[in-house]
Amino acid sequence: MKSNSTLIIDDDPDICDFIKEVAEESGLEPTVVADHRKFRDDYRRCDPALVVTDLQMPHMDGIEVLRYLADQGSKAKIILLSGFDPKVISTARKIGDSLGLNVLGALQKPVKVADLKALFERVESTPPTATAEDLKAAIDNCELTTVFQPKVRLSGHGSGEVVGFEVLARWPHSRLGMVSPADFIPMAESSGLISPLTYLVLDQTLAQMKAWRAQGY
Repeated sequence: MKSNSTLIIDDDPDICDFIKEVAEESGLEPTVVADHRKFRDDYRRCDPALVVTDLQMPHMDGIEVLRYLADQGSKAKIILLSGFDPKVISTARKIGDSLGLNVLGALQKPVKVADLKALFERVESTPPTATAEDLKAAIDNCELTTVFQPKVRLSGHGSGEVVGFEVLARWPHSRLGMVSPADFIPMAESSGLISPLTYLVLDQTLAQMKAWRAQGY
């Protein structure tokens, strides 16, 4: 996969030419697919680092494209284009996130050159991020850990009594380092992984409490 290889998928040749021109000006190497029958072959051939796809096409919609990319284990960044209502675009973006895809952004048609260039500029500058697929594997393999933050009741003399602990989930990713809860908690909620994550944290908490009790705490 070349870092600037780009696959543009849209049934409108004029829009394809427009996006291709902006992509080339941004230093990308675009391949255009206006025929849905060529999409899979061109994807396998160019192995893109970026996919720009319309959400509404006569014979294949953008959700089909997203599902195909997920089935291929694609790590490409994805830009969604659509003339749909913004709520529909937002839903499509959530579907992409739930499939473990790296959705870089979404633009409503007619697309402005400045907005498209701004997203293209982020292709190489955007650091790799964890996906819902990564999170599911981390939960299944018990790779997330818990830390315990004491809750203290302050007295009038400035000292305090520990009255409990707040349990915090932490995700030390083998490739990305420590992933912030601000990133993986919303991901868990949007991808249906919040329940297994909660059960993992609960199991680890109960195991720690059992260990403390065995030590006489």
